[in-house]
Amino acid sequence: TPPTPKSSPKPVPQPPAEATAAQTRQSIDLYREALQAESDNDYATAVRLYEQIRRLPQSTWPESLERRLAAAKLRTGERD
Repeated sequence: TPPTPKSSPKPVPQPPAEATAAQTRQSIDLYREALQAESDNDYATAVRLYEQIRRLPQSTWPESLERRLAAAKLRTGERD
C-alpha cells in the first residue's frame, strides 16, 4: 500500500494582539479631536475620527465610542 500523506498541523488560533502604548495614545488623541469637532458642530469630521478609532484594537476604544459615533452619524444624516 502507498504511504498516506501526512497532513500538516492546523494553526493554533492566536488571541487578539494587545494594544501598544502608541495605539492607546492615538485613540485618546483621536477621541479628543472628535469631541472638539462635535463641539464645533462638525459632525462629519467627528464621524471620520471615530471611525479611525474603530480601526485600532478594541481594547483602546473609549467606552462611549459606539454611542457617540451613532449620534454623530445621525447628525450628518448618515445611517449604518
